[in-house]
Amino acid sequence: MPALWISRGNGQEHLTALRSPVLTGAGACGAFMMTEDAIPLRSTGFCNVNQLFEAHGEGAERIEVLAGPRSVLYGSNALHGVINIVSPSVDQENKSILSIEAGGDDYYRGSLLHKGSTTGIDKQPDQHWLVNVSGVGDGGFKNHSGFDQQKLKLRHGLSLDHGEGDLSITTTASFSNLNQETAGFITGHDTYRDESLKDENPNPEAYRDARSQRAHIRFQYRPDPHTRWSFVPYVRHTEMEFLMHFLPWKPVERNRHTSGGWRLSLERDINTDLTLLAGLDGEYTRGELKESQSAEFSPAIPVGVHYDYRVRSSVISPFVSLNYRVSEQLSVAAGLRQEWLEYDYDNRAGGASPCDVGIDCRFARPADTTDHFNKASWQLGVVYQFSEDAHVFMNLARGYRAPQTTELYRLQQGQLATDFEAETLDSIELG
Repeated sequence: MPALWISRGNGQEHLTALRSPVLTGAGACGAFMMTEDAIPLRSTGFCNVNQLFEAHGEGAERIEVLAGPRSVLYGSNALHGVINIVSPSVDQENKSILSIEAGGDDYYRGSLLHKGSTTGIDKQPDQHWLVNVSGVGDGGFKNHSGFDQQKLKLRHGLSLDHGEGDLSITTTASFSNLNQETAGFITGHDTYRDESLKDENPNPEAYRDARSQRAHIRFQYRPDPHTRWSFVPYVRHTEMEFLMHFLPWKPVERNRHTSGGWRLSLERDINTDLTLLAGLDGEYTRGELKESQSAEFSPAIPVGVHYDYRVRSSVISPFVSLNYRVSEQLSVAAGLRQEWLEYDYDNRAGGASPCDVGIDCRFARPADTTDHFNKASWQLGVVYQFSEDAHVFMNLARGYRAPQTTELYRLQQGQLATDFEAETLDSIELG
């Protein structure tokens, strides 16, 4: 798609570019918002550069890409844009689909989608459900590589008509599991010219194990044709362990976070020309990270625990957006969001450094602290319709992202102060 480039790494690893360079580093993933049914895959401040492998993209009804700052509607991390995985609808006809694939290097993939429904009788609600399960096994074309991955999605929908308004309730639960044997980088001058090396894996010990569970309930209520309420409470849990084979000392990282939150919005047609969208989002997260090393490397990079910390975060964020049709040809849209974010950081490793006194240590552990970030984002757009087939638009927007917890608390030599600010991006579009 235009403006989007995802570089596939080994196994299920990848790097994203969305109206940006291919960003890497501790907080690079915070520049993009990855969502499933408009719910972020991960909490604010706890992104992962490979987080799309947690979404059930294989069974998606469609995938939406919104390029450019989208912080007004999505909040922090929607700096360069949003990738939204849309789950299959539960209000369609009953059907079952089975798919099986096989290929070289012990590659096998299968999926099953089943949809069912019952029609309500004697004022009983209509019910719909689906089961979507997929699995893939890949032996990998490199030595000691490959992965096994399983995903499951369950959805259930209710449609209620009370005479005074329509209410729909959709419950969604998603699960994923990844066990990967990661192939490392082949190094050396002009090694890409040597075909005999293409199957080599310099890091046969590298691995990545990851699990995720997410659930949300979407309540949508229409008391009248001009008013639409939406309330979506959600919970999620992710955990991952992997060997950081891309570092010479090859430490192991274990991270996890558990979170819960909600997205509340009201859409109201004030009149035939003016529509209001307003809402309030909130979230609470408990996350932790531990990095340790088992082999000797150097006095500045010692054996043992490098980092071990816990972060509690909370977010509250109201927003409002107006869309006004000035005339038959001219429409104007404007929006504003204010976000308050707090990180409560607890250093559980002890001390400011894992090295002996007098050693020029690579790793720095900041003292326990609480950090606050308070940012506003805005958007102003104009569309002029010349005819049914031609229009011109202009959009001005400011996006932002708060620092990720790995940027703030997994520091290196000389970085004992966690003095970071939120990153902002101003965008001007004309088309």
